[in-house]
Amino acid sequence: EPKTVSETISKKKTPFWQALKEMPLEYMNFLKVSLIFSLSYFSFALFIVRAAELKIAEDAIIILYLIYNITYTLASIPAGMLSDKIGRKPVIAGAFALYALVCVGFALAGDYLQLAGLFILYGIFVASDESVNKAYIADLSGAERRGTALGAYNTAIGVAYLPASVIAGVVWAMFGAPAAFALAAAVAFLGAIGMMTMCRP
Repeated sequence: EPKTVSETISKKKTPFWQALKEMPLEYMNFLKVSLIFSLSYFSFALFIVRAAELKIAEDAIIILYLIYNITYTLASIPAGMLSDKIGRKPVIAGAFALYALVCVGFALAGDYLQLAGLFILYGIFVASDESVNKAYIADLSGAERRGTALGAYNTAIGVAYLPASVIAGVVWAMFGAPAAFALAAAVAFLGAIGMMTMCRP
């Protein structure tokens, strides 16, 4: 039976927080894990600052940025294909763990080649994180709730990014870059464990 105009408008005006409460438990668990992980996910600029701190020349830093972008572009499709084959959950958990490894690497790195390798790994992480997370959210929420699910996810992690950068900056200023990256690695690894234990396959 066709819906009236008033019924259609009423459906569209469902409050955001009410719609969020109606989301599946599996989605809410993933949102919580993503929030934890996002507290480690500070601004990309700090990786550039770290390279400069290690006395890497400005031109060489630009090449590192290009290496990251090329890797990100090349890895996006394979990351999605891998998640189709083995499942979203292990790929996302692996991406979180990879980010933790990258942070450890930036804490310990001392030369250009090491940084180049780390920027490659970071590009793989970002490609996996951005492409597979959205597919996983779509799997968890279903077609009718996909918009709400993606909106809540983007809002939540967007809010978490600011304190992540602030915390990293404060720890960096007080204890040095290695401490800031080590803290981020610990939180990211906690996110990886949460992904494997709290979220559905």
